[in-house]
Amino acid sequence: MNNNKFTSGNEYCIRELFGDNTKIIIPDLQRDYCWGDNAYVVSSDKKPRELVSGFINNIVELYNENKELKTTLGLIYGYEQPHNHIQICDGQQRLTTLFLLLGYINIKTESKFSNYIISKEEMNDDYEPHLQYAIRESTLYFLSDLSKNIFIERKTNISDIKQASWYFNEYEQDASIQSMIAALATIDKYFENLELDYESLGNFIINNLQVLYYDMENRSRGEETYVIINTTGEPLSASENIKPILLGKLPKEQITKYSNQWEEREDWFWQNKGKDMTADIGMQEFFVWYWQIGLIQENSWIGENKIPLNPKDLFLNAPKRLTENVNEVKLSIANYTKFKNLDNLNKYFRGLQKLVEEICNSTKLQQLLLSMSQKKAHTIILDNKPAVWNWLRHAELDIILPLITLVTEHGCKMLYPFMRRLRKNRYDSIWGKNGTEQSRRGKNYIDWRYLVQIINQTTDDNLLTVDTNTLNISKIPNVNLPEWYNDDEQKKDLLKKMPDSQVPSIDEMEDNEFLMGDLTPLWQTEMEGKELIIETILKKWNLLKEICNSLDNKSAVADAQFSNWFRLYRLVSGMINLHHIDYCSWNFEGCYYSMKPDTPWWIECKEIGNLMECETPLYYMKEYIKDKIKSFIHEPSDYKELVISWMTIKTIQADKGNYLINLWNDRAISAFLNLEKNYIIPMKTFHWGNVLCGYSYSYTIYPARDQNNWEKISNLDSPITSLAFISNYYNRADNVIDMETISKGDNEIKSLIESYLLQND
Repeated sequence: MNNNKFTSGNEYCIRELFGDNTKIIIPDLQRDYCWGDNAYVVSSDKKPRELVSGFINNIVELYNENKELKTTLGLIYGYEQPHNHIQICDGQQRLTTLFLLLGYINIKTESKFSNYIISKEEMNDDYEPHLQYAIRESTLYFLSDLSKNIFIERKTNISDIKQASWYFNEYEQDASIQSMIAALATIDKYFENLELDYESLGNFIINNLQVLYYDMENRSRGEETYVIINTTGEPLSASENIKPILLGKLPKEQITKYSNQWEEREDWFWQNKGKDMTADIGMQEFFVWYWQIGLIQENSWIGENKIPLNPKDLFLNAPKRLTENVNEVKLSIANYTKFKNLDNLNKYFRGLQKLVEEICNSTKLQQLLLSMSQKKAHTIILDNKPAVWNWLRHAELDIILPLITLVTEHGCKMLYPFMRRLRKNRYDSIWGKNGTEQSRRGKNYIDWRYLVQIINQTTDDNLLTVDTNTLNISKIPNVNLPEWYNDDEQKKDLLKKMPDSQVPSIDEMEDNEFLMGDLTPLWQTEMEGKELIIETILKKWNLLKEICNSLDNKSAVADAQFSNWFRLYRLVSGMINLHHIDYCSWNFEGCYYSMKPDTPWWIECKEIGNLMECETPLYYMKEYIKDKIKSFIHEPSDYKELVISWMTIKTIQADKGNYLINLWNDRAISAFLNLEKNYIIPMKTFHWGNVLCGYSYSYTIYPARDQNNWEKISNLDSPITSLAFISNYYNRADNVIDMETISKGDNEIKSLIESYLLQND
């Protein structure tokens, strides 16, 4: 029966490692502790540097960000012999540094964590700490004295260790001891000017930091694994259990080559780890991607149940064949064999490296990459490798996997044009639904598993123009393969062949925030033979730009008249509607008058189509609105007609004054459902001089709430006529304005209305 305290594959917190009667033993097969003063981060320059400050900083950052978050610090290898004594084969550097940090915190908290330094039983016996070094006796004795005299009894300052009576001359020759002293000095300096709750930090470390334990079962297996892990002679780093699987059965003459490749990968992920504690997290993500590309599968499957791909299992054994109704590409043994090869693994890692470098060195690629996400990315800068890597690792699979495959198999020549086509495909997915129905663009979306196959079966010359029917594509059950070189792409190529002086910039058109690569709304409904009508395309493109600019605060001012009338056209034509405003009373409704839509379908509606087809869009909008509102604008019969009429009068007024109506979108212009509640003072009849619309708040509607905004006629919620500021509008008196003021306002507004209705009649 196995009575071991720790079980392979389980996670254990630091409290469990350094608690009770557990001893963490660094056996004599290990090298010295080296993180303190002369540790190597495996890199091309091999310059010595300490690793303690970075490790401690990561822990403190995790603590500050979320004190409740549990974090795994990677894998440790060990075996239990005897009971409660864990012999460490890999993990020495991290565990030693954590023990020193706990000792430091114990000093700061006046021994609140002493039981995790030396157990109560040992305090009454030989003072053996929870961490013991069996590398040499001097290290063993030093740790015991350090733990008792400094960490627990606080008899000596950290800076005075070498002057203590228990510090022997021979300790000067012990590399582990010297590195521990240097590590403590680094820890002390790090915390020197920090204001922290050390007890809270200590509890975070013992309860929330975890390691994954891998049981090597005995010393013999532990030594074998140690040799495999450390073939290159570098200090131990946090690498997961894939390494011994990959390198364990290699002939001796190959171990150095592939160990060097491993160390290079580990170094790269360490250098670009960002806020990760170790290189393992990034390396593991890469391994998952690698096998997703290799198997052309997103998941592993047990029967019809999907589970995440496990790289370790895949490096050991081929996955089971999939059942017929699983939505994945069926397993190719040839592909599996290819991707199990270590040279192929390194080839794909080189592809990832090259991809990151190319993006890092190209502003054009950076901008393109950022535009693949709908999230606002104004503050994201991708001019350094950690930033690019961090963006890519959080990208969707339909971005990252085709890009890695492309650069690995094709190089970078086609990276920019392919990324443009990939962005279009990404937005085919983002805009895949129009309401509850699959959209036109959704029907064009190509799954990444098809994209990987297209890349692998094409050359640079036909990558973007290949007919997928000519390829040997493995189909995915229930996942359609649309045309890759579809009608839109073919028309773009026709456009490119026309004289440059006539053709608008295809890149500029594709970059439009509502097109994102798909120019379908710009193609005329019919072509004259196979010729595109340039004039029609230019007309539609210029109008689309004007429409988009009209909803943009910075751009709208260039053509205020068009912006004012287009926004009104949206409301009158039903492109936007009055509705209940979230978190507000149900007694009123409103609309976010100038808000940009977050999907592109509005530019394909019939109202925009009518604008695209007419000769003079501004004239068309004015006449369309006039025809719609002329029957009710003098005296609206309900709240919807009131808001439409209010905004029509605001627009007429702005037309005469030649100014831009405010595009502020934080609140909705609104009206009470009960028409009379929109009157300034109670009256039985409707008078425009007695009406104010305003912005919705939680319980009511307010017109402009301060005198400055009240007097800005460009605001949606300011009075149309000259009306004295009404403070505390919600509690206004019933006689806040008189009939003379109302009549005057009535006449002013009626005059505006008539001037508009009589135009061009």
